[in-house]
Amino acid sequence: MSAATVENIFAEDFDIKKEEIEIVSKLTGLQWVGFKIALILMGIIMIVIIGIGIYYFVNSPPVINLPVDFQQMTADEFGKYTKAIEIYQELSTASTTRAITLFETIVAKALIPILTSVLGYIYGTYNKNEVEEGSTK
Repeated sequence: MSAATVENIFAEDFDIKKEEIEIVSKLTGLQWVGFKIALILMGIIMIVIIGIGIYYFVNSPPVINLPVDFQQMTADEFGKYTKAIEIYQELSTASTTRAITLFETIVAKALIPILTSVLGYIYGTYNKNEVEEGSTK
């Protein structure tokens, strides 16, 4: 991919400076593949986060309606509402725990380490190439 193509793609859609475009256009073949893999992984991470958010809102318990005037309730009614609140809290906690566990398992423990290793490879090899080019001049 030529620098002009990269410049046309990035400069118009995003507010990216020319120096940043030159960095992307200087990537070698393997670095370019790593860059694309990193973009794909970031997209997957965003999709998973959105999916977990949707899963949480779909599976969270509905809000219960409580009467405003607790003073006019009998002891039996008050006991029923107290039990309903306890059950609601348990369901809510279970739903939240499930969503947090999914996030930790999929995103934090699986995808983020892969993303950081790919970005580390790109950054490390790019800086290595810069040092080698600087020493040959």
